[in-house]
Amino acid sequence: MKKFVLILLFVSCIAQEKVLKEIANSKRQWTGIAVSQGGRIFVNYPRWGEKTPVSVGELQSDGRVVPFPDKNWNGWNRGMSPRDRFVCVQSVYVDDQNFLWILDPANPQFAGVIKNGPKLLKVDLSSNKVIKIYTFDEKVVKPNSYLNDVRVDTLRQYAYMTDSGDGAIIVLNLKTNATRRLLDNHPSTNAEDVVLTIEGKKWLIDGKAPQIHSDGIALSPNREYLYYQALSGKSLYRIRTRVLREEDISREMLYKNVQILGKTGAADGLAFDPHGNLYISSLENNAILRLNPGLKVQYLAQHESICWPDSFAVRNGYLYFTTAQIHLGNNVVNPYRIFRMPIRPKLRSKNEIISFIYYWFSLLDNNADIKKFLPLLSQTSLYMQLPDVQLYSIFDFQRWHSLVSQQIKKATHNIESVKVEIDRDGNYVVKVKLEWQGKTKDNEEMKFQAEQNFVITETGEEYPRILRCVVKERKSTTMSNKVKEKISLLKKPVFGGFVTIADAKVIENMAHGNLLDFFWIEAEHTEMSAKEVQDLVRAAENENAVPIVRIATNNVAHIKKYIGSGAKGIVIPSIKNASDAKRAVDATKYPPVGKRPVGVERGNRYLGNFREYFAEANGVMLTILMIETPEAIENLEQIAQVPGVDLWHMGPFDLSVSMGVPIDSPQLKAAIRKVEIVARKYNIPLGSYAANLKTAIQKTQQGYYFFTIPGDMQLLQQGVRDYFKVD
Repeated sequence: MKKFVLILLFVSCIAQEKVLKEIANSKRQWTGIAVSQGGRIFVNYPRWGEKTPVSVGELQSDGRVVPFPDKNWNGWNRGMSPRDRFVCVQSVYVDDQNFLWILDPANPQFAGVIKNGPKLLKVDLSSNKVIKIYTFDEKVVKPNSYLNDVRVDTLRQYAYMTDSGDGAIIVLNLKTNATRRLLDNHPSTNAEDVVLTIEGKKWLIDGKAPQIHSDGIALSPNREYLYYQALSGKSLYRIRTRVLREEDISREMLYKNVQILGKTGAADGLAFDPHGNLYISSLENNAILRLNPGLKVQYLAQHESICWPDSFAVRNGYLYFTTAQIHLGNNVVNPYRIFRMPIRPKLRSKNEIISFIYYWFSLLDNNADIKKFLPLLSQTSLYMQLPDVQLYSIFDFQRWHSLVSQQIKKATHNIESVKVEIDRDGNYVVKVKLEWQGKTKDNEEMKFQAEQNFVITETGEEYPRILRCVVKERKSTTMSNKVKEKISLLKKPVFGGFVTIADAKVIENMAHGNLLDFFWIEAEHTEMSAKEVQDLVRAAENENAVPIVRIATNNVAHIKKYIGSGAKGIVIPSIKNASDAKRAVDATKYPPVGKRPVGVERGNRYLGNFREYFAEANGVMLTILMIETPEAIENLEQIAQVPGVDLWHMGPFDLSVSMGVPIDSPQLKAAIRKVEIVARKYNIPLGSYAANLKTAIQKTQQGYYFFTIPGDMQLLQQGVRDYFKVD
């Protein structure tokens, strides 16, 4: 475990009770709060006493709380099945896709977990229906466990939960339902040896300090870090979510990745806003703290009415929180409250942000000391996509800066234009076009045109801070491949139409709405001629989509007929071994990577701009291998080590036929899983057919970024069937 990696600095209180607005109160004790994108407010009441008429409710405009999603879910009593009723709900949470999540530890009055009771529910707020129930067995939830809070990564489809009854972090793969219990009884998830003093009195139960383990939890805006803290403790921790998702990670490596950020005091609730600010409930100070992207802890609000601030919800520029008054037990006098307070920062002028951008590049040009950069970067949620490297934290940036300082003697950023906009969260979105010139320590000169896209957040300090920066090289229209850039630079999925009809109208119609990144022109299983393929390539280019052609055989004489059409990707079928892969690279990449022959082609505009084309073609061309034979499965490790391959595309139907097994067989699933593991090991993106967007999003968790949608024929057939459907 990394100890005291960062030092937290407390500064003066920047807001007081005048910013607080009480929006509801209750005679019954609530803990969790969640706010939807449309402003609907949900609360939960844990079953800590004999009577809990409502476990989850929706707050109405008149202050009433209506059982949600219905009375049946809220109607559990001892002796009843806990599978379809709330037993003891501890928290509610609305994700960035506007789904409500309800966490039920099923441990009423802390008397022990009810068998088959612990669960996490996903609720569709458009229909108010429970659409998924995740349950947890005894290996994950111990007899005295108390699942406390939850955060959901909708992009990677993972949920993270704390166990405050028996310290641990619970990691749930939402796609496979696989659940793991991590950091079990680790110092970061266990209670510390402390006695909390709240409102001037020591908090004791039966003369002893309560031992409440990992409690508050928060997911950084870039989804790269999970922050958490024990309630009976004063230390704030974080860990990379990538580490938590690694299924075969060793305990030693897991522990090494735990970082302690410093002492923030006893806290119950944690939550991030879109700016990278972390909000922390300060139990001993009747206060709300804010850890800004510069790792300064500020008192945001402090008042006697903030009596045990429990859970947070951040929505539309406001922070919502409940007061649970847990330390008072049965001696509560004042009602339990819900407060709302504005948190959107005061923005600078666009000219000030432009000046900030020029200052940033001046530091880079002068090879400034790392200390100059740190006040400009978010230390809570940073992501940078630089040439050939991705940075996920301030520590990654420090290592990159050190490496560049050793390699680059001189660098100059000649800024051509800066465009500043404000997004809906109040962050600055900045697009910079520039020319970069550099000279290495070996006096090698380099130059390229670049576009840098920044997301910058306000902090109220001397400088705003960079949350995100993506750098990409600017190329001419004919010599760029947005599919390759999206996958390799931005790690974003791309989608393409599957074309089997040799008519440009098909591409022109499928391109309506600008939703497709590429078109897969199917020349293997059709009778398309090279001339027809070239016409479709032109049509794709006219629609600002990348033309990709699947050819019939892995033969250079055959491939060059199609690659000369201007295609920016070639899909080679029936790969069996490394020799096949090398043959494919040789046919599609120029030396020194491959042996692609020079010809009078449309791609190089018939040799008219061959010099430019030759210089950039290897970086633009996608060499895609079809993994669809049993031999390929056997030789994956060797195939993966062939340089020049850009992507593997799964062919499950051909693979099932060649293996002699059904499409839904365990053998085929195992083969595909092997492909996913090897591809991940060698950092090779995967491609696949995706029947719908939901399937594609799920597949991104296994390393798929390249998706073909249903083909032209299938869409025509489905359109006719849909017409005659009767609801």
